[in-house]
Amino acid sequence: MQTSQALERLLQEAPPDRISVGWIAAQLESRSFGFLMLVLALAGLAPGIASVSGFLLAIPALQMIAGSKTLVLPQFLSKRSSSTASFAKWVRRMIPIFAAIERVVPASAHGRLSGATRLIGLMDLLLAIAIIMPVPFAYIPPTLAIVAISFAQIEDSVALLAIAFGIAAVAIFFVGLVSWEVLEFLVHLIGL
Repeated sequence: MQTSQALERLLQEAPPDRISVGWIAAQLESRSFGFLMLVLALAGLAPGIASVSGFLLAIPALQMIAGSKTLVLPQFLSKRSSSTASFAKWVRRMIPIFAAIERVVPASAHGRLSGATRLIGLMDLLLAIAIIMPVPFAYIPPTLAIVAISFAQIEDSVALLAIAFGIAAVAIFFVGLVSWEVLEFLVHLIGL
């Protein structure tokens, strides 16, 4: 099942009022790492919850680095929820984008990414740390990079993963540069 179809199914089966992280992970089963990272990143694009999203994204990233085959969520994360309406709004915006990419990526670009799980987890962790940086709007590039990496992981596409890692490198550089500029400004402002 392609990413766009899986997201559509997730929205169709979603509870009417609120949707929890635990419910999402249970629905996604074997694809839980990529899908959970994708869903958390999409939710993290909503204004005001980027920092929380960054901390939440670090948990599955650490499990991937450790080589876990199945996703284990702590209780506090499993119970985190959002209104189904706001979650659906963000996901519906992304479905046509994923569907368009799925039409363009040739089947020959797909391969086995299972051996790259730890590397993917490490990159996701670096991006999650970048999301947490307290710089206005700096969370957007690393969040979009996690969306790209998760999409490549779900689609099991080596070509998409290479592109996503390029996006991730640019995002990390951008956040580092912006953070440095903010730090220099604060040092100048304080007069140190």
